Amino acid sequence: LDDVSSHAVNVTAYMTSRILCGLWPVRGGRLIKPARGQLFYIPQKPYLTLGTLRDQVTYPHSREEMAAAGTTDEDVLQLLAQVQLEYRAGRGGGLDAECDWGDVLSGGEKQRVAMARLFYHWYDSSMGGGGV
Repeated sequence: LDDVSSHAVNVTAYMTSRILCGLWPVRGGRLIKPARGQLFYIPQKPYLTLGTLRDQVTYPHSREEMAAAGTTDEDVLQLLAQVQLEYRAGRGGGLDAECDWGDVLSGGEKQRVAMARLFYHWYDSSMGGGGV
């Protein structure tokens, strides 16, 4: 995108996010959005927590909360495969690998982790907490 187009996209995203969050009123037209507990925002630059590869997918759930919801490590591996990150689990440590994920993952990989996290939480809530 050229500078003008890029600026327009940034302004539009900024305004849209403010309206969706309820910070700005809707001045015209009609806005329909899911209930507060059914809306999941994915930032352009995802938050990566300190912890394991599993933690990146299940955040903010702990391993215990993940297990209590009926989600297994195999489910997490399937989510990573859906976003083409299964090779990350194949590198030293598997799902238990701990490192500074913000430094290790590329920008595209970080966004794919965010998508895996979305799928984890969407499946969790849409299936009544019964896992992926």
